[in-house]
Amino acid sequence: MTAVPYTADQQTRWDTLVAQARNATFLHNRNYLAYIGPIPNDCSLCFYHPHHTSQLIAALPACKTGDTIVSHPYLTYGGLILAHDAHLAQAYEAFTLALQYYKEALHAHSLIYRPTPHIYHTQPSDDDLYILQQLGAACCERKLATALTRLSPNQLRRRELRNPKNITCSEATPDEWAEFHRILTHILLTRHNARPTHSLAQLLTLAATFPDNIRLYVACKDQHVVAGTVVYLTQTVAHLQYIAASDQGKQLGALTVLIRYIYDTLINNPQAPSAQPRFLDFGTSMEPADNSLNRGLCQWKESFGGTTVLYDTYRLNL
Repeated sequence: MTAVPYTADQQTRWDTLVAQARNATFLHNRNYLAYIGPIPNDCSLCFYHPHHTSQLIAALPACKTGDTIVSHPYLTYGGLILAHDAHLAQAYEAFTLALQYYKEALHAHSLIYRPTPHIYHTQPSDDDLYILQQLGAACCERKLATALTRLSPNQLRRRELRNPKNITCSEATPDEWAEFHRILTHILLTRHNARPTHSLAQLLTLAATFPDNIRLYVACKDQHVVAGTVVYLTQTVAHLQYIAASDQGKQLGALTVLIRYIYDTLINNPQAPSAQPRFLDFGTSMEPADNSLNRGLCQWKESFGGTTVLYDTYRLNL
């Protein structure tokens, strides 16, 4: 196996691997990474077959921050991307080559590694977790997310669903993207003194670049957006990237109606023309300031029938 630093002329091979890998999503696509602009200190690696030098077996998205390699600082998860038919021995060799390169060529002292959570795998792919344990890595951060395969609302959610109060749900129009982003920005500023990770322009660019993967669904009352959520669609997961409701939307229980609509449209739609995701992932429920669990937010997600999924981060000294 040969490890080669990623360069732009390898993008087609990289993106082809991502599309066919057993543990990658469109977030690993180089065009998704490109939305932030030129990536400083990109040190991604491509791993090629020893006898078929054009065949990409694995890839590792990464950046260097100080003396640390991070996979990946601009993604929710990074990790070693593996071809669908890659073997454990090949994954182990790729890891070994990567660590050698980062230590000897880049003089890095540690690796921060965020594996793709298992619900995003198209087939079992925990090779990297085994390898990390064998190499002495330790879990240094654990975020709790909530996901479901079957909508099972509690009594309060069922009551909201029985009385939807003339709320209509649909995929958003361009104007509704802007209306939703204003609601989202207001909520984050007033509650957390923060702003959305993505600007409206970035979200619209990403949605235009990945129209099959990034969508906004909204709940409207009297033709005005009162709740919405951006959905990141992968082969196995519909991930709710942002969830927000106006004060009126909260009073109407609009998010409950919207989540049932998304579940019926994306997860449990017998008339869907193709295979549907298995999981609806509400995302993590961690406080950004100290990474503590927001128990109220977690319980709200559990009220739809969700249970726990972990988003872990590992540290390995080189």
